[in-house]
Amino acid sequence: MKGRDIKIILIILLIIFLACQKKEVSDISSQEEKMKVSEEAITIGGKVIHLSDVPYVDVAEGHVMQLITGKNIMVSFVELAPNKSFPMHNHPAEQMTYILEGEIDITLGKQTYNMKSGDMAIIPSNVIHQGKTSNAKCIFLDVFSPPREEFMEDAVK
Repeated sequence: MKGRDIKIILIILLIIFLACQKKEVSDISSQEEKMKVSEEAITIGGKVIHLSDVPYVDVAEGHVMQLITGKNIMVSFVELAPNKSFPMHNHPAEQMTYILEGEIDITLGKQTYNMKSGDMAIIPSNVIHQGKTSNAKCIFLDVFSPPREEFMEDAVK
């Protein structure tokens, strides 16, 4: 992965994280309330996870993913082998898909797009979609908000 790709991924994650926040400091009127929100943010803490420590989940033959979740957002690193697909489906979570390596044909509703490294799909809640690789594998990053319930058991928290 190139440095530019990592920066794009981090920016996307930051935007989604900020969109999920219930309180925004700019919406709080008094300085005292702003300090309280800042203190909460500092004391809540966080976690650092290295991707190599996240187990692979076998979704289907030739389709594996690594799942990491927070309270309001889920990230999935997906590898889809050559000539494999994931079926037409939908879910209540909004989804963003960023292609890291290879290419894949993604169908959103009735429109199919050939996506390559550096492309991103924005998939609103409940839009039906599917994907199929050709003769090369595809590695991509999926971001879901809220996290997908059916994946929570397998996700690193």
